[in-house]
Amino acid sequence: AGNITYNGYVWGVFTTTPFFNYTRVTGSLQLTLDDPGKLGKGFIDFNTTSTPDTATITEIKLQLCRPLGQAGARNVSVKRFAGMRINLTNFPLTAKGNFSLYWNITNRTTYANHSSTDAETCANVTLGNTANTDLQNQLVQNYFSVGLSSSAETIFDGSSGANPPILTVTYTPAADTIKPNIRIISPANNTNSTNVNLDVN
Repeated sequence: AGNITYNGYVWGVFTTTPFFNYTRVTGSLQLTLDDPGKLGKGFIDFNTTSTPDTATITEIKLQLCRPLGQAGARNVSVKRFAGMRINLTNFPLTAKGNFSLYWNITNRTTYANHSSTDAETCANVTLGNTANTDLQNQLVQNYFSVGLSSSAETIFDGSSGANPPILTVTYTPAADTIKPNIRIISPANNTNSTNVNLDVN
């Protein structure tokens, strides 16, 4: 449905001075670093130019795959970023910008939760009706951003990984405007006939 324009993770060390202890890593995707005192949040921004602005969105799925050799279950909450694109304009690469991104991923509402066993290589998350509506409203802006959170150590491939995230959008194209060409012949015989072409909207 679109290319990844920006992705990575932001993590913080819990101290009494929060603004200056949050770090952002881009080009990869790694959720919830389970080091003592650290907690990471992932983020992805997709360019949705390939989806027509006039389409009707019926389903959105987000595929997240673990790096080769990573063991353990994968638990993820996909967070809503309606009306706020995750980029360097809204979240500058500064201490305060990192904290703001982390805070937003943590506190925004959730599109969907997914829990999977160790046997599942990739997590395929259906985001639901709220996500469908959000993307519908953002089609003319050509983006769809999500945050990613987890309650346990979870690592997924990012844009530079072997299996980067994939956003699959199912939609119904807008009906074409039909203008049939209607030919009216009068009189009924072929003598002194008049042809009239009408465009019907």
